[in-house]
Amino acid sequence: MASDFVDLVRNIMINLKISSTQLSELSGVNKGNISDALNNYRIPFKVFYKIAKALDLQVDQHLKPYLRSRFADKRGAWRFVKTAFQESLNLEEFTIALMIIDSYLDSEEASLHLKDIFMLVDTFYKEQPQLKKDFLPVYDKLSQLQPKSKTDTDTIMSVINYRKLSIRISTGDKLIGDINYWLNYTMTSSMPPRIRINALLEICRLLLFYHEDWPTLDLASQRLITLVEHILKMQNSSYSFDELDEPLPDPLVRYYGQGFIMQTSVHNFYKRFDKAEELIEKYRDLSWFPELDDEGWIHVERFKMFAKANTFYFQLEKGNLSIIPEYMNYLKDYSDDELLPAIRQIVEVANRYQQSISKDVIDKAYELIILRSDLANHESYYAKEKLIHEYLKLICALSKYLFRSFNYQKGMDMALRCFEVSLNFRNRDMILKSMGLIENYKGSAALHQMEDYANIRERMSDYAEVS
Repeated sequence: MASDFVDLVRNIMINLKISSTQLSELSGVNKGNISDALNNYRIPFKVFYKIAKALDLQVDQHLKPYLRSRFADKRGAWRFVKTAFQESLNLEEFTIALMIIDSYLDSEEASLHLKDIFMLVDTFYKEQPQLKKDFLPVYDKLSQLQPKSKTDTDTIMSVINYRKLSIRISTGDKLIGDINYWLNYTMTSSMPPRIRINALLEICRLLLFYHEDWPTLDLASQRLITLVEHILKMQNSSYSFDELDEPLPDPLVRYYGQGFIMQTSVHNFYKRFDKAEELIEKYRDLSWFPELDDEGWIHVERFKMFAKANTFYFQLEKGNLSIIPEYMNYLKDYSDDELLPAIRQIVEVANRYQQSISKDVIDKAYELIILRSDLANHESYYAKEKLIHEYLKLICALSKYLFRSFNYQKGMDMALRCFEVSLNFRNRDMILKSMGLIENYKGSAALHQMEDYANIRERMSDYAEVS
């Protein structure tokens, strides 16, 4: 019985009056294979692909019916899938390659080849990280398979679920409602240690940036530190890592230092500044860390920088504003991304303690507000989200400072900027704060500023969640 694709090709040939010989010339497929194809004799993927291209057919639109006809041969289906998948990669038809696997995962035989399918897909995943989002449906289906054998199944399933977690996070999913499930999942014994470390760090960052679940962050960061210490012990023994584990993208020392920085953030939230300063000593000098390579030493130096900066931070939080000149001098070597939260904190602390700040701090704040207006284009999702939050807080803090210094016109300009940018980024909290500032000081605003305020407010109807 002919497949839908074969019927389509035959009809096109009849309508266009194309002979088998002409189709062979158009497609580059020899005449014997054309004849086999038209008689539906197990058309190889490469033949299907070349014929479809020769007749200007959309390969992806006709792929599933073609695959169904090939999967009907159950004994040879998996062998066909492996060949077709590799041929798709050779043709750089990456979407087609994933469609082939996705379709096969709907078949009853897929469970018999769980490990082989996983290894095929996972190798491709590591080679094409820019396609992460496209892999999610495939990993979803893999995680739902009911394997016939327990051999390696638990470990494979743990890696599959880690891939799902990582993809969701990288595409902006904040895992609302799922965070505790994933945190518990990262501690299952089936998950390979180094993969578990990556998962824990990603979850810690989610907890810090979005959830602000400080007890859970405290627990997750402690687990991260403990796991790094566990791996250090294993590396000093004859322990061999699971074959499905993988090299860390960053040196191990980075995960260790980040664990303590996360814990420092927890103590900062609870205003336990003395305890936070104690933890700073844990990452101030990590030169003792075993087997540091060149990249590892770079992280050691970065942690030294973070330790010094955070020491300034906690001194400021405790009200020691006398360190601001020394802090500003220290910040000269910082990048704009790292300067942003530092300057924001200085301005906020000055407001909190009703103190004045020097012109160089004000100038740097203005400079950063202008320079960081391109945040929407920041390539790192997490960095962008964090910097946007810091950016808006800096504008708001500077506006408050200007109002407090009786510089009402500039203060209103800054409050209006905060309102507009907050609306652009749909940040409800900062929209409300900036509107509160404007309403509080609108008696000192110029006519054109109130007109700008009215114009920005008209746009709020576009955003139901903040209107």
